[in-house]
Amino acid sequence: QTAIFGRLFLGFMHLEIRVSIWTNASFCLSCASCFREVGPSRQNSFLAYEFLIALFLIVVLLVFEVSLISSVRRDVKERATQGQRSAVASLLNVVCDAVVELDDELRMVRECLALSNALFHNQARGLLGKPLKQFVVGDDQLFFEE
Repeated sequence: QTAIFGRLFLGFMHLEIRVSIWTNASFCLSCASCFREVGPSRQNSFLAYEFLIALFLIVVLLVFEVSLISSVRRDVKERATQGQRSAVASLLNVVCDAVVELDDELRMVRECLALSNALFHNQARGLLGKPLKQFVVGDDQLFFEE
């Protein structure tokens, strides 16, 4: 069992799959040539044993590499989305008097001091969670509902 753990440790030393394939293949071939003097039945069982360990290592490293790549891609995509969102918010802040973020029910997600000041709203009460429809006047409410 110590030999198995030692062999697995050696196989996992290189976490890049391409390096691991060559390392494991060269290890199997060198061990096979070293054990040439041993009887053919022991040599075949040894080769089968080494092949199975190498195959196991390659599959585990391949799964590790694929999961690592997908995790990195997800992080890059999140950062790009945050950057785009920040850029859009900055542009809207330049162009508009007040920028408000709304949820699915058109309620305010964050406090907006610029809108509070524009509406002469008491800042102590806050706008967080208030429906936007509440601030639309008379006839415009019909258009807003549509």
